[in-house]
Amino acid sequence: MVENIISLVSKYLEENDIKSQQIAERTLITRWKIESGHIDVYLHFDEEGHMVRVVGTNFLDVEEQYWDCFYELINDLNESNLFVTIVLDKKEQQIRIEYEHLINEETCADICFNLMMQITRVAEKIYPVFMKTIWGGTTFTV
Repeated sequence: MVENIISLVSKYLEENDIKSQQIAERTLITRWKIESGHIDVYLHFDEEGHMVRVVGTNFLDVEEQYWDCFYELINDLNESNLFVTIVLDKKEQQIRIEYEHLINEETCADICFNLMMQITRVAEKIYPVFMKTIWGGTTFTV
């Protein structure tokens, strides 16, 4: 079932001139342009093809010296962006945006596309907030 979901989503993306690559058995990756550069958006599907986890990353690197001032900011951002989760990935030293959603064969392509768009919009919205915190050394609320 998941193979069919991946095929449907890949075909939809291709038809809309969006390049994607299958990098694992149940994972696709796309790269999107955003105001600050680019964001890699991963689509991770569960084994049954009933859930997709969309993860946006590689758009904002975060040095360890800024981690402490980001915790409150991330909490505020998560409250104001109810359907996504913003995460400080300490291992990769990056900010990550995540979204999980139920899918089925009839709606998977549209849902995945819309979730990728939502991830890129959130990245464009939060990038300047994080940069102000880095430049100013203080936490900015949203």
